[in-house]
Amino acid sequence: MSVDRQRRARLEPQWPLLVASCALALPLCLGASVADARSRSKRKGSAVLEGKLGSARGALRSPDRRHMARVATKGLELDGRLVVAGAIIGPPVWRRDGGAIACVRRAPGRRGVGAGGLQLVVVPLPEASPLLSVATLRSLATPLIWRIPRLVGRRPTLFWMSAQSIGLGDRPLVPRVVISWTTRIARR
Repeated sequence: MSVDRQRRARLEPQWPLLVASCALALPLCLGASVADARSRSKRKGSAVLEGKLGSARGALRSPDRRHMARVATKGLELDGRLVVAGAIIGPPVWRRDGGAIACVRRAPGRRGVGAGGLQLVVVPLPEASPLLSVATLRSLATPLIWRIPRLVGRRPTLFWMSAQSIGLGDRPLVPRVVISWTTRIARR
């Protein structure tokens, strides 16, 4: 065997190792470019790029495809109307049937009880009815608000447990707090 063939024989087994290490390093390189793109988009104020990158600031369509929610700098917008004011923490979560959306926000206020704490906000959406006008439907979509205890953590994960029950915890499907409620439309 010639010296070149012996050298090649020693180098050939190293190629799969080199390819594997490049494959492992590639996501790290992509992660850096995604972080750079996010910081650039925040400086420009572009929500389109952030939505493509999976940030909480992108638009989120309801499962029934009838409503569109978007986290803006002012708060949570539903079908172009601001329904929850304040700093939204994490992405909002739609109920499976699209009848409500929930999010976590920082409590408004500078000083006092509850200021700076976290709140769970649920916006129930009543079903469209020929008896209700569009203005009435919009006024019925008022948010339900609860203070979140500190034991949940600073960035809780929220998930729907049933149609009128939400779990909050450190990880999905492992609730530390469960909040449930009942709603009823009062007829006049």
